[in-house]
Amino acid sequence: MYYARLRSSWEELSHYDSFIEWPASAPSEKVLIPPTAAEIYAKIVEKTRVFQFLAGLNPNFEYARVHLLERTPFPTLEEAHAYCLSDQSRRSPMPPISGIPSETSAMAIRYAYPAPPSIPSQTSHTSSPSLSPLPTASGNSRPSRKKCDYCGKWGHLKTTCHALHGRPAGY
Repeated sequence: MYYARLRSSWEELSHYDSFIEWPASAPSEKVLIPPTAAEIYAKIVEKTRVFQFLAGLNPNFEYARVHLLERTPFPTLEEAHAYCLSDQSRRSPMPPISGIPSETSAMAIRYAYPAPPSIPSQTSHTSSPSLSPLPTASGNSRPSRKKCDYCGKWGHLKTTCHALHGRPAGY
């Protein structure tokens, strides 16, 4: 919407530019602008419009603004607009994956958790830690999860608790 309004205003201004008469030494003479000067003027106008467009963007587009201002060669208005549209679509949330709640879909993985002690292992390897099979779609049983005895959070044990041992270097 912002781009469309800005673009229509510029098109209207361009329409009025076509009526400008460039005065020469005598008021009745019209001076033709050399093609190089006209091209330079068009580039200046285009660059000014890109600056105006980028200056009017929401703060959400700060990364796009910085990236476009650093580009060589300087982008056209259409390139800047296309980049902002692609940046906006890249930042928009993905539709939820079927069967997985949208809150957890970004980190969704399939993992076979260790079998709970009360359930006998279904693998033949008794000497190594066994993994339980993945829960079936029809089964309502959920595999056991790790819970830290130190901080009470899920997903890790006391031996790897960052609250107790600190974070590893470079984490």
